[in-house]
Amino acid sequence: MVEPVTIGYGVNKWLKDDDTKFISLNRPSNGASTLSYEDQGVVYQPPVGKKFIVLGCCFVGNVIKITYDTVLDTYGTEIWTQGNTQGSVIVVPLWAEIPAGNYVNIYVTGSSEATQGTVWGIETTI
Repeated sequence: MVEPVTIGYGVNKWLKDDDTKFISLNRPSNGASTLSYEDQGVVYQPPVGKKFIVLGCCFVGNVIKITYDTVLDTYGTEIWTQGNTQGSVIVVPLWAEIPAGNYVNIYVTGSSEATQGTVWGIETTI
């Protein structure tokens, strides 16, 4: 019997199949609020027929918010917020679904690394 392969972070796990891939979106420096592929530097949108499920994030700042919208760099729908962190490094497991055609946006205040950080998750079929 073959054991299933799981991907994920912390308590959030997903069974890997041919239609699911792990994606890491990052912000290596301050600038616009949209995150991009860590390795390719391309602005990420889940393609038609897919969704991006956020499984975790890591940021430095006082208030951190993850949102999505179909328009690049638009605040849009808030899916997660963390406040009063006193500029600490925050690593959080979470579960938030971003529908196809939306951009992932991050807003961070209170840090010299204002929008630097990483969001990771899976792209899978709706």
